[in-house]
Amino acid sequence: IVEWMKAGGDYNAFSIPQLDSDLQQLKRGQAVNYPVSADCDPSLTASSVGGCQANPYLLFETHFGRQHQATGLHIDFLIWLDIPLDLALARNVQVFAQDFLQDQDAQQQPALHHQQLDWLSQYIDGYSSGIRDTLLLQQEKVAGEAELRLSANQPLEVMAEQAYRAIKHWHQALSGAESVDRNITDYLC
Repeated sequence: IVEWMKAGGDYNAFSIPQLDSDLQQLKRGQAVNYPVSADCDPSLTASSVGGCQANPYLLFETHFGRQHQATGLHIDFLIWLDIPLDLALARNVQVFAQDFLQDQDAQQQPALHHQQLDWLSQYIDGYSSGIRDTLLLQQEKVAGEAELRLSANQPLEVMAEQAYRAIKHWHQALSGAESVDRNITDYLC
């Protein structure tokens, strides 16, 4: 990631095979299958395949926004969650710590707890030596393209309601052949 940043941080340097064509299919109303690997779940067989049914509305979470041309062209309405980086880091560390504390195997094996804490230490080191800069670049390049920017310092239910109202307003404007401002300022939080 550090080398990618030094080279200018071009999101198009990332190849995401099949994703752009799957997004295109879903937008045309066609379902897509995605491969399920036994590497992810050893209980799966070679015939195990997951799928995504077509739906008029597709929620696609991406770090790249419209900056990644192959997938970005399929984004109709971009929502950016504004969150201070220190709070995002604290939330991630909290989730990791909760997972570690709930790990029954680790409770029986102190060496496993040590491995988990070592992993967490490496994660924090990686954050300070490169991930933080990557997130700042993401804010700089992606956030400004969003139709809606939401403060992530509020309850999920509040953000969901604000997003729903903004998308509904945007959709109504499109349906009525009205001109839609790409930045819906009525819903900025």
